[in-house]
Amino acid sequence: MCVLPSALFAFKLSRAALRSGQAFGIALVLGELIKIVLVVALFALAYSRFGGANAAALLFGFIAAIQGYFLAFLVS
Repeated sequence: MCVLPSALFAFKLSRAALRSGQAFGIALVLGELIKIVLVVALFALAYSRFGGANAAALLFGFIAAIQGYFLAFLVS
Protein backbone atom coordinates (compact mmCIF):
# COMPACT_ATOMS: atom_id res chain seq x y z
CA MET A 1 0.00 0.00 0.00
CA CYS A 2 2.87 2.37 0.44
CA VAL A 3 5.38 1.06 -2.12
CA LEU A 4 3.56 2.22 -5.25
CA PRO A 5 2.78 5.77 -4.02
CA SER A 6 6.31 6.20 -2.66
CA ALA A 7 7.89 4.96 -5.88
CA LEU A 8 5.75 7.34 -7.92
CA PHE A 9 6.70 10.20 -5.60
CA ALA A 10 10.41 9.38 -5.88
CA PHE A 11 10.18 9.19 -9.66
CA LYS A 12 8.42 12.55 -9.96
CA LEU A 13 10.83 14.15 -7.49
CA SER A 14 13.90 12.85 -9.33
CA ARG A 15 12.55 14.33 -12.57
CA ALA A 16 11.82 17.65 -10.84
CA ALA A 17 15.35 17.80 -9.42
CA LEU A 18 16.56 18.74 -12.88
CA ARG A 19 14.49 21.94 -12.84
CA SER A 20 14.85 25.19 -10.90
CA GLY A 21 14.40 25.54 -7.14
CA GLN A 22 10.83 26.85 -7.27
CA ALA A 23 9.74 24.09 -9.64
CA PHE A 24 11.31 21.54 -7.30
CA GLY A 25 9.37 22.94 -4.34
CA ILE A 26 6.10 22.83 -6.24
CA ALA A 27 6.82 19.28 -7.39
CA LEU A 28 7.59 18.29 -3.79
CA VAL A 29 4.29 19.60 -2.45
CA LEU A 30 2.19 18.28 -5.33
CA GLY A 31 3.98 14.94 -5.27
CA GLU A 32 3.31 14.52 -1.56
CA LEU A 33 -0.35 15.44 -2.08
CA ILE A 34 -0.69 12.89 -4.88
CA LYS A 35 1.01 10.29 -2.70
CA ILE A 36 -1.43 10.88 0.17
CA VAL A 37 -4.45 10.72 -2.16
CA LEU A 38 -3.13 7.50 -3.71
CA VAL A 39 -2.58 5.89 -0.29
CA VAL A 40 -6.14 6.80 0.76
CA ALA A 41 -7.49 5.40 -2.52
CA LEU A 42 -5.56 2.16 -2.00
CA PHE A 43 -6.93 1.89 1.55
CA ALA A 44 -10.46 2.36 0.23
CA LEU A 45 -9.84 -0.25 -2.46
CA ALA A 46 -8.42 -2.73 0.03
CA TYR A 47 -11.29 -2.20 2.44
CA SER A 48 -13.95 -2.51 -0.27
CA ARG A 49 -12.25 -5.52 -1.85
CA PHE A 50 -11.77 -7.39 1.42
CA GLY A 51 -14.98 -6.43 3.23
CA GLY A 52 -14.24 -8.71 6.17
CA ALA A 53 -11.05 -6.83 6.99
CA ASN A 54 -11.03 -4.65 10.06
CA ALA A 55 -10.41 -1.01 9.06
CA ALA A 56 -8.54 -0.26 12.30
CA ALA A 57 -6.28 -3.27 11.77
CA LEU A 58 -5.47 -2.07 8.24
CA LEU A 59 -4.66 1.40 9.49
CA PHE A 60 -2.56 0.29 12.46
CA GLY A 61 -0.74 -2.28 10.34
CA PHE A 62 0.12 0.43 7.83
CA ILE A 63 1.35 2.75 10.57
CA ALA A 64 3.46 -0.04 12.08
CA ALA A 65 4.99 -0.82 8.68
CA ILE A 66 5.86 2.84 8.06
CA GLN A 67 7.33 3.22 11.55
CA GLY A 68 9.49 0.17 10.92
CA TYR A 69 11.75 2.29 8.74
CA PHE A 70 12.42 4.69 11.59
CA LEU A 71 12.84 1.95 14.17
CA ALA A 72 15.44 0.25 11.98
CA PHE A 73 17.64 3.33 12.32
CA LEU A 74 17.49 3.05 16.11
CA VAL A 75 18.61 -0.58 16.08
CA SER A 76 21.53 -0.13 13.69
